[in-house]
Amino acid sequence: MLYTVIPSATDSNITDVPHPNDPSQVYKHHIRTPISPINKLFLYMPGHGGHSVEVAGDPPLHPSLLSHAEDAGYHVIGLEYMNSLGAPKCGDCSDCYYGVHSTLLYGYNHSSIVHITEADSILNRVTKLLTYLDQHHHSENWEQFQIAPGKPKWSQIVVAGHSFGGAQAALIAMLYEVPRVVMFASPVDAVNVNSVVESAQWLHRPHATPIDRYFGFRHLKDDQFKAGTQANWTTMGMMGSPTLVDVPATPPYASPPPHQLTSNSITSNAHEAVVRDEASYKQVWQYLIGA
Repeated sequence: MLYTVIPSATDSNITDVPHPNDPSQVYKHHIRTPISPINKLFLYMPGHGGHSVEVAGDPPLHPSLLSHAEDAGYHVIGLEYMNSLGAPKCGDCSDCYYGVHSTLLYGYNHSSIVHITEADSILNRVTKLLTYLDQHHHSENWEQFQIAPGKPKWSQIVVAGHSFGGAQAALIAMLYEVPRVVMFASPVDAVNVNSVVESAQWLHRPHATPIDRYFGFRHLKDDQFKAGTQANWTTMGMMGSPTLVDVPATPPYASPPPHQLTSNSITSNAHEAVVRDEASYKQVWQYLIGA
């Protein structure tokens, strides 16, 4: 079942993001509940400026992707958060990226270029949404994803995201142990040092989540970000090597099953295709989502 929730309905201190051409309409959380639940939450964070719900006629990037998570038995949240801020302003400042992502996660002033309140943080948005869903849709069993109000039960939450949102997912997995991490065209946090692409500093840190739970999918024609994304997968120590998953390849694609998935299909927008193109990537998404 699909429905939406206005962020400020869960906490009056949360800032709603209005549509730029119709301020009377705001972007909303995308919520799905499964028919046959597996008692895990699929928490998805869109990329920079992206959204999971159609507003004022603008199509969302990834409703089909999230429907496959629902079909796999996950409760699903396509999170609306302050993703128009941050990382693009970091440029080649390697230390900048952690501060941006940390500020968006917690709402503290960890960054000199991004300032948001604790109420607008990802952590508060997620926990207040879970509390709201428990109160208004109690039969759907959303309370299982919190240890207590304000404390997510990360052991039951798969974190995923596209581009900027994939970096937020990786940061959560660095700080908390989660059952799975899915990064679409991400993380993209990288700097150019003497014409060599190097990972942002925070990606060198140890992760609380075991590395065999990390999965990534990128497009080889994503010219703006492909070098940084691959460098980051290597820096993070992701298992295996890049594996092409275009048709006629079928899951599990290789032995052992790969964690670094790539595509080289023809597309007009390689960076977004990995979360938009259901016709090409339905089986890839199902493999990455797992259960």
